[in-house]
Amino acid sequence: VKEIFSILDEEPVDVVFLWSSKSGKLAKKIANRFHQIKIVTFFHNVEIQYGEEELKIAPSLKNRFINLVVRSNERHAVENSNSLITMNQRDNMLLKRYYNRTADLILPLGMSDVYLKSISPDRFNNPNIMLKLIFVGSAFFANIDGLEWLLQNVFSKLSNVELLIIGKNMDKHFTQSYDDARNARVKVSGYVEDLEEVYEQCHIVISPIFHGGGMKTKTAEAMMYGCPIIGSKEAFEGYDVDYNQIGAQCNTAKEFIDAINRMRTSEVLIQCARYARNIFLRKYETNALSDKMSYFLSSMV
Repeated sequence: VKEIFSILDEEPVDVVFLWSSKSGKLAKKIANRFHQIKIVTFFHNVEIQYGEEELKIAPSLKNRFINLVVRSNERHAVENSNSLITMNQRDNMLLKRYYNRTADLILPLGMSDVYLKSISPDRFNNPNIMLKLIFVGSAFFANIDGLEWLLQNVFSKLSNVELLIIGKNMDKHFTQSYDDARNARVKVSGYVEDLEEVYEQCHIVISPIFHGGGMKTKTAEAMMYGCPIIGSKEAFEGYDVDYNQIGAQCNTAKEFIDAINRMRTSEVLIQCARYARNIFLRKYETNALSDKMSYFLSSMV
């Protein structure tokens, strides 16, 4: 805080942009000392709702304490910010519900394009012989809950399908492989430095997420790498896409099973892959969003 204050004392700052609503105490301190500076807070999700979701699944004393601290910070952020930004309309409605205030800008998640390749049909060979699914995400409550549901209710009823799970601490939560006949085709890895090769070796990104807030980075990442996506409503929250063209939106075990079996041809997979890549470049690549953000910030000065 001292370092931030020294910058604000010395530089002609008009706007402070806070990257998270968890920084509410900082917002309050800046507002109390620098009355001329306008504060913008970006909401990755509405933390009070996100915390409630987490406590339903993991109601530990630690999580309860963290949730109280985060809720206090978020309220300070709302009360001391001149402008609020959410990623989607759902979170905008949650702001109204919990704080009786709406967002000044809705700006979807953006990601810089690091793939820079065309989609090769060779990636989608032999899907009917062995369809390769991948899940990417760290070992936090919503990912683990969704994967455990998938393994029990969906994957166990599929044949000729492999599932690769990748993410920080996933290898600690799940075993490296499942030895019983039902799950012999599941492999688990931990953190991977470069995901490009991993994505290129899979046919479909699977995303059974049923809890959370904001937008899922893993969805934009899959689109960037040109991957067909089969995901839940929560996985696609905030994304303006045609579910049939990108893969499928599924919320029940039967819907997931039917969608996976429906996408066992190279022709369908390559069409979905190209759609995913194109829609990413049009709507969710950083450059597609920068003008909207720049205009909003300049209007505050």
